[in-house]
Amino acid sequence: MDTLGLITNVPYSTGLDYQLRIHQGVANASGDESKCADIIARGFDWAEVKPLLDKGEEGYRILARKYKSIINMFEMSCVKIVAIASNAFHVICDYGLTDGTSVQFLHIVDPLVKEIKKFEETKCVGVLGGRTVMEHPFYLSRLNAAGYETIVPDKKEDRDFVHSLVTSKEIKPANPNIPIHVRWRIYEIMSNLKKDGADGIIFACPNLQKVINLVDKGENGKFALRPGDSQVHLGSNSNNMRVFDASAIHIDEIVRRMLSGYVKQ
Repeated sequence: MDTLGLITNVPYSTGLDYQLRIHQGVANASGDESKCADIIARGFDWAEVKPLLDKGEEGYRILARKYKSIINMFEMSCVKIVAIASNAFHVICDYGLTDGTSVQFLHIVDPLVKEIKKFEETKCVGVLGGRTVMEHPFYLSRLNAAGYETIVPDKKEDRDFVHSLVTSKEIKPANPNIPIHVRWRIYEIMSNLKKDGADGIIFACPNLQKVINLVDKGENGKFALRPGDSQVHLGSNSNNMRVFDASAIHIDEIVRRMLSGYVKQ
């Protein structure tokens, strides 16, 4: 099994969730419940990182230099694969993060593109995530370069609402206390993206999947939006939309690469 170097810059809960899901993925894929992933996780204090993120490009350059020192440390520790446990933090990749390094860096958008390509009918994707993801070109332009049109909510209040869910500390998996109006607002935003031409929706944050709570997306991975309803319905009608959970797809690819040379005993 190859060793993973995981950059966990975000509030610790997200980094822990990533590590847990990677461990679970390794155990499931290897067929051995006692199997754990070989992970070295490093990051800086979020209180130190957040102000630099808020500075924009100047801060991104500083952060890229800081985190490049972590990648250099990973190299000396014989790490083969490096990943970032965040969608939004990939913004620093465009500022020399991996220049001159020899590790295999797995950008979160690359396995996402690979997954979207499985569905030829998907030409345009709506992207929902934090403000950085929706308003900075680093994420959308990488999808555009792969041949996909991208759209985000055109109303600032809708983007602000989505961002508030992304950063919420109250969102938990299958939380029955998430108000119906919150779920419906997300359905409405997604429905508007479909009207604007989206063939599918990218959740660029794990919290959004938790809000929608798609326990079973059906064999075609689609859900249906039915006006006036408070639940996501499965089926094959004109309101169907395909969902791509970027973090889940990223984690699946991390596990696949870590185990690429692993032979089940």
